[in-house]
Amino acid sequence: MPTRSRRSILSICLLLGALAVIVVSSVQQAQAAPLNTDNVFEGRVRYILADAQLGNVIGYYRGQTGDAAAVEAVSRWDAYIRAENISSFERKTVGGTWQVVYAGTNTTINGLDVILTKDEGRIRYIMADIKLGSVLAYYKNAAATDIVADRAVKRWQQGIRPANISLFERKIVSGYWQVVYKGTDTSIDPLDVLLTSDNVYLTTFNETFTADIFRSPTWFRSDASVYVANGKMQFKSNGNYDSKAVMYRKFNLPVTVIMRANVVLGGENYTFPGLALHYANGGRKIVITCLADQGWAFGSAFSGIHTKCPASENTWLTIKAVIRSNGGDLYAKFDGEATFTKVMSSVWTINGPLTHFRIGQPWDARVAVDYIRFTAAP
Repeated sequence: MPTRSRRSILSICLLLGALAVIVVSSVQQAQAAPLNTDNVFEGRVRYILADAQLGNVIGYYRGQTGDAAAVEAVSRWDAYIRAENISSFERKTVGGTWQVVYAGTNTTINGLDVILTKDEGRIRYIMADIKLGSVLAYYKNAAATDIVADRAVKRWQQGIRPANISLFERKIVSGYWQVVYKGTDTSIDPLDVLLTSDNVYLTTFNETFTADIFRSPTWFRSDASVYVANGKMQFKSNGNYDSKAVMYRKFNLPVTVIMRANVVLGGENYTFPGLALHYANGGRKIVITCLADQGWAFGSAFSGIHTKCPASENTWLTIKAVIRSNGGDLYAKFDGEATFTKVMSSVWTINGPLTHFRIGQPWDARVAVDYIRFTAAP
């Protein structure tokens, strides 16, 4: 087992709500120049990323060191930034040259139509900044040269607003205006911003990862090291900690959650990936994870209970969590076992629904998730 010191449950909560630095780096300096000062340049960067993704030609662009857009595209590619709406496009020869076109046509795309992995987080950050700072005019001006600001402004004009703005505040930190968690100097993870458009309730949910969930309007990821392949949602090692997938849907309580998953390698003694169930308008969470030497977390602290906690990595385990407003029960079973074994119970108070959930990567681990299901609990 690795000998690196273990993190507390507080750190696990940070794991599942860590700041996506790349997403917000351009908007933390809220009154500085927007990220993209030339939409022609930005459009070409996004076109190149789509071309590389569709044609597996990133190697070609690595050789274009004299092309600033290619250099920027390769830099983003290496940071696991990809086109999220790649199915809207295809790569084909038109007029004797390879081009990226809108799917089913011969029309070359506008690169600004390519939506990137990091865009959703930055849109949510900007909308929180607008709500807190009355800086809509600033972002309207920025929208002329910043495609992500443009998308945020358009959502605002459609009447969409942050739904949990009371959790945040806008203040000067280290000389710059930033959106931070209220009462702190900590810049927010923009995926913690809930929008009024997220206000969709489900009674049942069953995700088996047979299709690419990140092409849907409800799942988002921190970066493209989180992906779907071979019927699993997978996390690969990418040199950064705390990659995550987020699904914005609400569930009334009581609810039962079942998830089969595996920390394949590199969990630093974590043997089950982190599942965070958010409530209180996204401001609080129930964390479910397991450390081989500290047992299960089911709520807000490690319990010391090791029942069905995998002793080592690369062990498939299925958990079942029954979540009620006044507490819950955790069950688990290994592959080959017919029935669940009760692990523990926890007590909490939840007034209202679960607002969304996250599946998180411990450290820089390789993780596989087979399925996650929500059903109304008896």
